[in-house]
Amino acid sequence: MYNTPQKLIAEFLGTFALIFFGAGSICTDQYLHGAGGGLGLLGIALAHGLAIAIMVSALGHISGGHFNPAITIGFWVTKRVNTVDTILYWAAQLAGAVQVLIGADGAGAKENQRKRSKEFRDQFLRRVVHR
Repeated sequence: MYNTPQKLIAEFLGTFALIFFGAGSICTDQYLHGAGGGLGLLGIALAHGLAIAIMVSALGHISGGHFNPAITIGFWVTKRVNTVDTILYWAAQLAGAVQVLIGADGAGAKENQRKRSKEFRDQFLRRVVHR
């Protein structure tokens, strides 16, 4: 049996990977689309699907593999997870997702890479979050 900190770390890592590869595929598609190419909807869907499949396979036995607050609330509503664990899972998931955006600037990256990372992040926020 795994303890709560181990479960929270698994949720953090799983959510981080899901957002990193999912949002990263969207940003990559937009970047390549400007150059005449792109991943397309299928590539973006595959990135999300593979990220969640790999993380659930790797970490699901530790925390249940929620990696999404909507899944966690479903478990809470059906009383499979108690209220305290639900709030802790949400905090870990939020921290994992936010860490992707914070890390997008890249510690020690060159100025040009930082500028591109910031442009990708801003473009993601404009196109996906603010719809």
